Amino acid sequence: MKEYQKIVDTYSLDGYHMYSKRISRSEWGDIEAGRIYLDKYWLSLTEYKRRCEKLQNVIFTNQAEALPQMIFSDEYRLLALGGGCLFTEEDFRSLQNCMLKVGEKSFFIIENDFGGTLEEPTFRMEFPADISWEEFFSGNFVSSTMIESIHKEFFVFGESGLWGKYSASDYKYPIDIVGFLPEYEAIFQDEFCQNEAEVKDVQNHLPDLYKSAHFLAKVSNT
Repeated sequence: MKEYQKIVDTYSLDGYHMYSKRISRSEWGDIEAGRIYLDKYWLSLTEYKRRCEKLQNVIFTNQAEALPQMIFSDEYRLLALGGGCLFTEEDFRSLQNCMLKVGEKSFFIIENDFGGTLEEPTFRMEFPADISWEEFFSGNFVSSTMIESIHKEFFVFGESGLWGKYSASDYKYPIDIVGFLPEYEAIFQDEFCQNEAEVKDVQNHLPDLYKSAHFLAKVSNT
């Protein structure tokens, strides 16, 4: 049995369609599309342990507890963004621009299993940094569940270790935290520019531990 089989068996079921804004109920559950997508982008446990596990533990901390605990190691500067799902198209393109500017070739999406306490199967994926949004969303129920679910939390990072994103969609105030090393501050600030109301709203909902962290926000003039 393939490692990802539980992903197929579980998320192809009709009930999971409720989270999708892009795939109609009649289209949901295309097993072939899901398998093709997973064959291309699933990250095996062996490869995860060889290439990702140590790096993930360098970038992220308090992984089993997550928010309101501090999720990034001390050396990273942080940006906070309103969340609710892993990516909107706009957020994806902004992060992708950052990845390409720092020379990233691929990136990982690892679902937080909170120390193995989740009952549902979890995602462990790798994608090329220059993947199109259309291809990123081409896996029918697989990509939709991963990208659109409001009840999942993910670690996103590249092999460079220069940056990371934690998507806390299931936190009481859904929030995304983007972290990066100080020398890349300008790149990430420019891509994730927010208006004043957005900055204030997010910062008002930050857990207390984050309010004394190295938080940055670039406010747009519009």
